[in-house]
Amino acid sequence: MVSIPPFPAARVPRAHPTFRFAAGLRPWLRRLAGALVGAAALAAAAAAAAAAQQEPPGDLFYRLLDNPDDVTLNLLYARQAEEKNRLGRARAAYERILMADPDNAEARAALARIETLLTPDRTDVALILGAQYQTNSERLDDHLNHLDEGAASAQLFVQDDRRLGARRWVSNLSLFASLHDRYRDGDLAVASASTGPRLRLSPAWSLRPAIKGTYSRLSGDELFAGGSVLMGLRNEQGGLLARVDLELGYENYASGLDERDGVTGALGAVLAWHDLAWQETTLELEPAYSFKAARTGEYTYHSAQASLTYSVPLASSVMAIIAGSADLRYFDGASTVGGPDRQDLELVAEARLLKANVFRPNISVIGTYRFERNFSNNDGFDYTNHTVGADIAWTF
Repeated sequence: MVSIPPFPAARVPRAHPTFRFAAGLRPWLRRLAGALVGAAALAAAAAAAAAAQQEPPGDLFYRLLDNPDDVTLNLLYARQAEEKNRLGRARAAYERILMADPDNAEARAALARIETLLTPDRTDVALILGAQYQTNSERLDDHLNHLDEGAASAQLFVQDDRRLGARRWVSNLSLFASLHDRYRDGDLAVASASTGPRLRLSPAWSLRPAIKGTYSRLSGDELFAGGSVLMGLRNEQGGLLARVDLELGYENYASGLDERDGVTGALGAVLAWHDLAWQETTLELEPAYSFKAARTGEYTYHSAQASLTYSVPLASSVMAIIAGSADLRYFDGASTVGGPDRQDLELVAEARLLKANVFRPNISVIGTYRFERNFSNNDGFDYTNHTVGADIAWTF
């Protein structure tokens, strides 16, 4: 399944200087991912030291040898093994329980939890470089003169997933930057990081509570800093309801933009259908609601969104992605003097063609066309924009 990122993306061949630079970043990125969970690592070390202490087998062990299929004895043994962080022994006991009693709910849930903990640690890195041409980069009203121009973008994603003590811990780092040829006021840089445990609730569902920090600069000047708490529910077995995400935070803008300070929130879900019409196709529907309670009504809004993405493989390493979205936004104030409370409807259509395994197995090339149309009851916010882009994506 390939999702369409919020910003155009890309990647480069080995000989390119940026490629060598990204390769040099890898050790630093691993250290940074480890730093995000450093405090938890201390707890993990203490837990590992306790687990290393070996105890002679007790009476329960010998009773289990005499009755290896006894469900009650296996449950007692598995619980003790988990308490002592001997997950391999606990897994074997829960597997014996399921052989004797396939519908045992406790054993199924515990086995799923242990399998998650025993998943190998890994750090994934993606570097995406892109170039775009836009017909209205400033998103000016259609009756005004548009500024068409070229732009370049770069994105870096790092995800670290590792076991710390009795928990899986997931940390994410995201960096984005864009540079415009003519509209320099639109040059944007955003950095965000989140970290939190991944808890296995059942064989089907996992929960990831996390904290997140974001920092942004616009045209070289500080824009805002924000913090939020996240709650993500994920279906590990690939059902219709694939994911539910909740975020609640606060944005603090730079001096002079104080009226934009406020509480933010978002609730969204992902519904997924697979092998629809053709094999290996995916259709995703993402309904969402978001709000911002700013200091002034001009920047306070409620928003209802929906997006639809259809991914179709065209060949062994070629995929077409078609997407559309609608965002209906109600503001608590007007953005033009004397106007009514602002209401916007933004419609977006996007098509992408992705070619994987270019030059190397971990390099992909992506071509993008994007159409944006915004309708507003306030003057100055009706606009149309077309974007054509090419990206290179490199994962390691």
